[in-house]
Amino acid sequence: MDDLSNTFNATLNLTAFETQIHSFSETPDHPEDDGHDEPSAFLAVKLLTTRHNNSEAFKNRLKQMWPKRFSINVLEKEPNFFTVEFGCFGDRCLVLIGQSWHFDYKLIVMTPLEAGSVVTADTLTTTPFWVQVSGIPFLKRSRALAQRLGEVLGHFIEVDTASLKETWGPYLWVRIEIDVTQPLPRGTGFHFHGTAAPVWLEFCFENLPNFCQYCGRLSHIVNHCHEFLAKCDSSSAPPLLHYDQSLRAKIRITSNPFYFACSRTRLRPHIANPTSLAPTPPYHVTATQTAPTKSVSNALTQNNTVPSIPLSFPPLTTAEQLATPLPKAVSTSAEILVATAGASQHVVPVSQAFSTILADLNPSQPL
Repeated sequence: MDDLSNTFNATLNLTAFETQIHSFSETPDHPEDDGHDEPSAFLAVKLLTTRHNNSEAFKNRLKQMWPKRFSINVLEKEPNFFTVEFGCFGDRCLVLIGQSWHFDYKLIVMTPLEAGSVVTADTLTTTPFWVQVSGIPFLKRSRALAQRLGEVLGHFIEVDTASLKETWGPYLWVRIEIDVTQPLPRGTGFHFHGTAAPVWLEFCFENLPNFCQYCGRLSHIVNHCHEFLAKCDSSSAPPLLHYDQSLRAKIRITSNPFYFACSRTRLRPHIANPTSLAPTPPYHVTATQTAPTKSVSNALTQNNTVPSIPLSFPPLTTAEQLATPLPKAVSTSAEILVATAGASQHVVPVSQAFSTILADLNPSQPL
């Protein structure tokens, strides 16, 4: 305590009363303090930008885009710094897992608020990103390498186990918590055991918001960069930019080679409304009727339970049955041409029409 008092006094020039440090016991002295409500889930949220933003629009956007089962309350503590209260810890966990979040192409930095924690806007400096690491030599991917990359860039969180396979994709997929106050790393050199020379490992960040293409920081863009503007004032030509859009990660590769959910397309048939090639009804078929045999007739007369079905057409004689051809489908073009004009319900067989044509050609020969 004495060291802390001396530090405060030396830096702030405090009075004797202000240098006193008081102790506080968390044991409630009043009975009414025992019936407090269940602790709520809180987040400290900062919008990483050097410019002023519409706080009401930011609050409404948080309530719309964050997954939640219960409503959330957003309180602005200072410009671009907020406290968010969730209805349950599950909603807060989903928001933390879904990082990184953006608003108006600006990064949202957050951290959980627990009992007794003191969080200010200056202490919010880290955000997890999924980083795609390319350029790793063949058969050199490992969990140990992912952890080492996490130590180099910031704090290692996890690695996708499928990306450890060489056949999965062209990069190693690592989730790392990085310091957003520092310039974004474009890559780093690694000397692997068994390789002749160091190799350059390139970094690409998924879901990356706007950043300065001159200094590489996430808090502003190049038009608001003090270093870039100072260089422009001191030289006749604007300086070259050190960063480009290649720092943004490309499309994510999944472990399943047949997974096409990220393509936003679905297979459609080539024919929207396919038509059937079968002939359309009704079919003009010449029906035949055979007379029941005597035994069947006797059986029908003896069985009184079977109702009698009236025939829709008169019975045919034996001569008519012999002259009647087999049932045919829709008449062909040849049958239509040789059919008589007056018989609209009768179709002439092809054999009879062919015989008629031959008789017309050779009238001297009988049919």
